[in-house]
Amino acid sequence: MYINQVDVLFDVVAQLVQTLPKTKLLELVRKNPHSIVLMQDPGEELVQYVLRKEPELIEYINCPSEDSIKLAIRKDPELIKYIKNPPKHIALDLIKKDIVKFLPLINNKDQEFYDSIIAQNPHNIKYVPLEFLDQEKQFALVRQNPDILMSVPEEFQSEELCLEAVKIKGRALRHIKNQSFNIIKEAITQDINAFKYIKGSVITMQEMNIIKNLILDKKLELIQKGS
Repeated sequence: MYINQVDVLFDVVAQLVQTLPKTKLLELVRKNPHSIVLMQDPGEELVQYVLRKEPELIEYINCPSEDSIKLAIRKDPELIKYIKNPPKHIALDLIKKDIVKFLPLINNKDQEFYDSIIAQNPHNIKYVPLEFLDQEKQFALVRQNPDILMSVPEEFQSEELCLEAVKIKGRALRHIKNQSFNIIKEAITQDINAFKYIKGSVITMQEMNIIKNLILDKKLELIQKGS
């Protein structure tokens, strides 16, 4: 009951505030910046005046302008969490500074946003949820740079993706969490030195013997080329 009475009182005061002329509104926010929460449409001048004093009040500004957002963010970058639909370039600037800190604070992240953070830095792939990272994008990134696998979470490292990587660069084997016989075989076929990155007990003794013979064959091939 008490809460309802407070809500009614707030609405009454808010309605009274709407009737005040601009000069009175400015006088009101100068005395108490928090009074802006009572104003339905305070105008850009009043909003920016208040944000210079107390930037955290952007939480209560309905659909703030880009200039107002920039003003608040300059004061405290973490205030991005209060912006429902932040301009993409502002969000990306924060991501560039510290993706771990700011990515969880950014609202309304869509496919375009996640594509942009990957374009900003391909290793940001590790921060992209699976629903925004289809197989085609994963393969495209790995083809450009097989070492991108170091940033691909284990659950996204499919057999096909890993095979694609080691066929291009055998030593990309070091980034593969779950190595199979076929992956190891392809890696060594591409680069004999990839054997250094074979993880223990991932294949059977029989498969290991096949790998050893493959290494010997590759060594003989290199010796013959050298002679």
